Amino acid sequence: GIRSLQILNISFNSIRELPDAFPCFPNLRKLALAGNQIQVLPPAISSASKLKELDASQNALAIISTPLIQLENLEVLDLSQNSIALMPEEGWKKNKLKNINLKDNNISEIAKDMLINSNVDNLCLTGNNIDKKKIDY
Repeated sequence: GIRSLQILNISFNSIRELPDAFPCFPNLRKLALAGNQIQVLPPAISSASKLKELDASQNALAIISTPLIQLENLEVLDLSQNSIALMPEEGWKKNKLKNINLKDNNISEIAKDMLINSNVDNLCLTGNNIDKKKIDY
């Protein structure tokens, strides 16, 4: 049944808001939300504890929420081509993120905790407004 669903692709559907339905998908491993009009990922996304890959590129996201980076099994996060200006300062050490794509957003400052305490192998920040003076880690 639906509780055994591991991959959900609802990309390019003009979706503006996600329901808090993540508890219904306890085995979800991959979630594709690209090309919608989503402004906020709901806090209930934290219940998708087995999620390994999230593609929410090409949406209208303005922030990276703390519940998102606290998904302990998340390895791949694509938030490219959004309007992200803010990211959590702390909490990056608690996950398994290896690949983060933040290309073409409005990020001006990188969270120090993400660079120092995370497990990230591949970080793409191309096309942002990062102030070089604030990178002194």
